[in-house]
Amino acid sequence: MVPQTVPAHNLRAANAFIQVGVYAGTIIGASLGGILTSTIGPGWGLAVDALGFAAAAPLYFFIRVNSTLSLESNTNILQDLRDGWKEFIARSWVWAIVAQFTIINAAFSGVVMILGPIIADASFGRAGWGIIVAAESVGLIVGSFLALRWRSRRDLFIGVILVSLCAVPIVLLSMISSTFVLMAGFFIAGVGFGQFGVVWANSLQTHIPADKLARVYAYDAMGSFVAIPVGELAAGPLAMHYGNSTVLLAAAVAVVIATIAASFTPAIRLLDNGPKVKPCDEQL
Repeated sequence: MVPQTVPAHNLRAANAFIQVGVYAGTIIGASLGGILTSTIGPGWGLAVDALGFAAAAPLYFFIRVNSTLSLESNTNILQDLRDGWKEFIARSWVWAIVAQFTIINAAFSGVVMILGPIIADASFGRAGWGIIVAAESVGLIVGSFLALRWRSRRDLFIGVILVSLCAVPIVLLSMISSTFVLMAGFFIAGVGFGQFGVVWANSLQTHIPADKLARVYAYDAMGSFVAIPVGELAAGPLAMHYGNSTVLLAAAVAVVIATIAASFTPAIRLLDNGPKVKPCDEQL
């Protein structure tokens, strides 16, 4: 929807501001959630949360798009899936990054977010863990602004490298570092994720045909996030057998290896996100 609502030259800024709004809302929402839970109770807190969703839904009626895509009437869902798969697999820079994030999401969003609270309970406490996670959200906001202000023709390649910074807090967590050190590590990881999120969205929107974009997004989401529950399910049994530190260090190594593998993909290194890039059908 974003490419239909803003001019092509404003796509990067639009993606950056969307990310900033999402992550700022995460920080504010977590704070308000704590206040509501402590004052009116969790039940009423969830009721207020539901009202927030109800209030947000009508805002979509104010969105105006420049044009609508005409879909072929003789297509079906299986044909759409096949067409989307062809577009997805034809671009090595797309599937290589999705493969990278399959591993990163399993290691970071899966393993770390399961073992983190367990380690916090035995050391610096849940309050400290909440502050640490909030530091990552702040880093995500900073990274989004960084992507808006700092532009490079090879910014997707730079983003692919920067996401490997999430290995830093994983290693620090395995060492059960102090809360302040972990805050710094998670903040750094957030900056890398924030920068990448903007340039990834911008790259897809400018290099994928508009009528195929939603289908490629679907495979991106499925491939990137399918590993999160796998990481969550595997974290506990592996930690019980090998120990928290060993599992976390293995996760950090997996992140680095996935990033190195993706960085060797020529299409990622050569993808040009300069100001002259326009939507095209070119396959890399």
